[in-house]
Amino acid sequence: QSTELHCQTISEIDEFKISIEQNLDIDELSKNPVLEAQKSDSILNSIDQNGDELFEAKFYHLLGKLNAEKGNFSVALEYFNTAEEYRTDSAFSDFFIHNLLDRGNLYFKNKDLAAAEKDYQTALSLGNNMGLEPSMAIAFNNLGLIELNRSNFEIANGLFYDALGIRQK
Repeated sequence: QSTELHCQTISEIDEFKISIEQNLDIDELSKNPVLEAQKSDSILNSIDQNGDELFEAKFYHLLGKLNAEKGNFSVALEYFNTAEEYRTDSAFSDFFIHNLLDRGNLYFKNKDLAAAEKDYQTALSLGNNMGLEPSMAIAFNNLGLIELNRSNFEIANGLFYDALGIRQK
């Protein structure tokens, strides 16, 4: 069951990438990933979204990742938050776990360990509910890094072992 979901997700990611690449110059967007709201709305309206109900959330997530790579913390955070606003009980996908992990990474890099921990815990919980062990392993690992930063070595070690145990299945 989880293998089918994983394959479906890869297909959805590929369709999203194809749509983006057909309509945008990714290299140009990477150079200047800060878009005014009117510009991002215009881009979204011009792209064939192939019926993907999460297309807009994925687009904002992409902008968040591009801005994070450029070091634009506040802009990246705004885009990740916008993508998160699309998460509902009826429109849920493992995509949102990745958004939480990426936003958590942004918080972690900027030393906001409490916010990073909250996102990683939420990602872990959602991953557990969906049976997505790879996402759970990432969340356990990242929570371990937080505890390592807090000098809680035994807790960190336990979390790293939890991640390793999942990966070795």
